[in-house]
Amino acid sequence: DGTPPGSDLDGFVTKVRTDTGAFAGGERFDAVAGSFLNTHSERIASNPGQDEIVTGVCAKPLRTVGDQDRTEHVYVVGGTSARLPAIPPGTRDGGFESSFGKTEDGRKVFEAFLMKIDLDTMNVLWTVQVGAVPSPGLPKDSGRRTAFGYGCAVTSDGRDVYLTGIVRDGGVATDFSA
Repeated sequence: DGTPPGSDLDGFVTKVRTDTGAFAGGERFDAVAGSFLNTHSERIASNPGQDEIVTGVCAKPLRTVGDQDRTEHVYVVGGTSARLPAIPPGTRDGGFESSFGKTEDGRKVFEAFLMKIDLDTMNVLWTVQVGAVPSPGLPKDSGRRTAFGYGCAVTSDGRDVYLTGIVRDGGVATDFSA
């Protein structure tokens, strides 16, 4: 994958104003938490020593005629070598977590991800991870395969989003849910 050993790459999404090039949003002080709330950027990170690489973003298409919708969310696509926040309950258990890691030849195993982010708060609303298993005909114990997300598209009604990507070494995409 071209990543140096021991790296810790994290992805990000940042809002920038198109008219001035300045960051959109800002930082507000949260008196309860005693910290600043960042409303212009979201860091996409899992665990130290793991990698998250962002490769694309998409949003619901706006109407070309009539009253315009407001873009409220974006969908971020990429690959991760660990479990990301906001995964729906029941899709990752302890056995899954302990088996995540590297292939037999030492390469990191990546999963594709699709993450929905609220544009007002830059908070992650949900995340879906798609991994890969060996194709039928390959030994079942030959380990997990890499899946990497590269693009997405949202239907005009906003009800569905499509994730595109690649799998390595004869893999078949799966979400590993029950």
